[in-house]
Amino acid sequence: MISISYRNELNKSKRTITQFVFIITFVLICLHTNQQPAEQQHCYDFHYNYPLNNVKDILNELKNNGTTTIQPINHIYNQYNTICNVKCASYTELIILVKSYIGHFDQRQAIRSTWGKCHGENVRVVFLLGYSAELTEHTRNEYDEHKDIVQGSFTDEYRNNIYKTLMAYDWVVSNCSNGQFFF
Repeated sequence: MISISYRNELNKSKRTITQFVFIITFVLICLHTNQQPAEQQHCYDFHYNYPLNNVKDILNELKNNGTTTIQPINHIYNQYNTICNVKCASYTELIILVKSYIGHFDQRQAIRSTWGKCHGENVRVVFLLGYSAELTEHTRNEYDEHKDIVQGSFTDEYRNNIYKTLMAYDWVVSNCSNGQFFF
């Protein structure tokens, strides 16, 4: 009997140790995944050197003088070299702006030969591209043939996607401000 009792106690003890090890492992895994390494990797340092308490003064200065001595904190990127100089018609109902990688000639051609050609006088499709020295001549030929490209002077990379968007807004305001809908 003592031997059976000793075995039962030993089995209980093994189960308890196994459960304890399992719980400790689980807790350590939870603690490790809760460290949020993404926040530790991305440390942004913002220094805003402008006084927030004089906004009214700046607005009054702008109203009275049309300008201010305070330098802007965010410089709007608008330096792009447009090779699409064709303005929209006097009335353009819909302007479709397509952000496209400069090397995707075939995809732009597919759009032109499908839904891009199914528009009338009041619809315009414009492709927005960045810059690549290797593809400059091909892009120029494509523009000469189709007259539907706006090209920026920034490198055509995904990280410059915001510049393409800003370029689109600026181009629309400068060249197609009479449009009713923009997509």
